[in-house]
Amino acid sequence: TVVVGNDTLGGDPADGHIKRLHVEYTLSGKKYSQDVDEQGTLTIPDPKATPLADASLAPSAAVLVIVRASYEALDGGGSADVKDLLSKLITGNRLTVLVSNDTLGGDPAANHEKRLHIEYTLDGKQYSRDVAEQGTLTIPDPNAAKPDAGK
Repeated sequence: TVVVGNDTLGGDPADGHIKRLHVEYTLSGKKYSQDVDEQGTLTIPDPKATPLADASLAPSAAVLVIVRASYEALDGGGSADVKDLLSKLITGNRLTVLVSNDTLGGDPAANHEKRLHIEYTLDGKQYSRDVAEQGTLTIPDPNAAKPDAGK
């Protein structure tokens, strides 16, 4: 049992916005899904949890995992590891985030042009992307290049 809030879940991923926690889990061999509004309470087991069909969590389902993520100055003037922050923003194996000081936890290099460099796996395939400051990262991206070769 846990209260769904910024203090208990590692910070505020979207200041000024109402959030909802989505959880998928397996209990006693059965798969479940729960959605809990901010400041609500997540309880497992919960008789109101939605049972999931086995296919929804099958190995063939797309799974998004952030391997590395760095918000960094283009000239090497500083960087911040944002892997954990971005991992917390994944919803339903999708991620959309504006690349900015506000959304990525601060400015790692004041007065420097920055980018987000991210390496991730989606459905077991490896990808890497760079998104300029003030650009939007969207995963999956219908315009993305093919998976990284040789990885």
